[in-house]
Amino acid sequence: MWFTPNDVINKQRLFNFVTGPKGDGKTTGCRNYGLDLFCKDSDKQAEFCVIRRYKTETQATYKKYFDDINTKFNYGLDIKYRGRSAGIMIESKTGEEIFKPICHFFSLSTDAGIQGINLPNLRFMIFEEIFLDPRKGKRYLKNEPEEFARLYDTLARPSDPARKRVPVIFIGNSFASSNPYYDFFHISLNANGEFKSKNIYALHIQDKEFSEYANNTEFGRIMSNTAYGKHAFDNDFLLDNFDFVDKDFKKSHLLYNFIYNGKTYGVWINAKASALFVSSKYDPSCIRSYSFTTDDLKPNFLTAKMFTRNKQGELTKFAYNTGCLYFESLQIKNVWFDIAHLCNL
Repeated sequence: MWFTPNDVINKQRLFNFVTGPKGDGKTTGCRNYGLDLFCKDSDKQAEFCVIRRYKTETQATYKKYFDDINTKFNYGLDIKYRGRSAGIMIESKTGEEIFKPICHFFSLSTDAGIQGINLPNLRFMIFEEIFLDPRKGKRYLKNEPEEFARLYDTLARPSDPARKRVPVIFIGNSFASSNPYYDFFHISLNANGEFKSKNIYALHIQDKEFSEYANNTEFGRIMSNTAYGKHAFDNDFLLDNFDFVDKDFKKSHLLYNFIYNGKTYGVWINAKASALFVSSKYDPSCIRSYSFTTDDLKPNFLTAKMFTRNKQGELTKFAYNTGCLYFESLQIKNVWFDIAHLCNL
């Protein structure tokens, strides 16, 4: 009924993404897995680390990180905190009492470029609360998947043959199936809520037992048949809205290309349907191409300011405001909403 990461880790993928309903034990299960890993290691050398997005999140949680599982699972450890680490005091071979790390805490926003960290005993990573609800004013970091890759490379040292493999489990609630990580790693869940590649595994939890339990609580009955209830108890993606998504939309001719976060898209016009269509298909020879960030700007590309001033921008804005703008996928729809926000459309 409650989540444990063992089955996910046993898939033997390096990066593992898990989206689940609120309160199903993702965080507790992963923390317990890391602590159990340390306790079962005969030399007490198996350490793990926890990553949060912002330093304020890390500071708010880390000094009470093990309070619940230490009691709940009867570890009985006297856990101490030293700097960015949690651990226990043990007696060395010389009889001296020394600090033995169990877990290390990092914040992606401030630690992605960190250097000089040496964690040779690192065996496991947890990235907590990886997925965000942008309606609450929260934002992913710029180029966040790449920033995580920088931090992972520093901590895990995967190119060092002397270091052991360090799998990561990313955990969060189901806000949107299109997000920076799934888009960056080309993760698309199948009908069973899974994605598998040689190095990546993703799981969208479908726990009928938990869902039934949560829906039958007093709060669950109050929130039944609401979008929040389906998200919190049945693990529906809260922000997924497939209105205007039509992968079979008939294109007519290309109006312009644009590039966003390194990917190029085409905007097509269908005069018969009086509609525009944003697609992953484009014509590289098209002379009308736009970039919406300085990182994407290339020779002969026009900027967002030019887009809002000319007929391509005006026509796109009109189609958007009159419900005549369609998208090939939910991911592309979300890209467009980012651009609309940047251009104040």
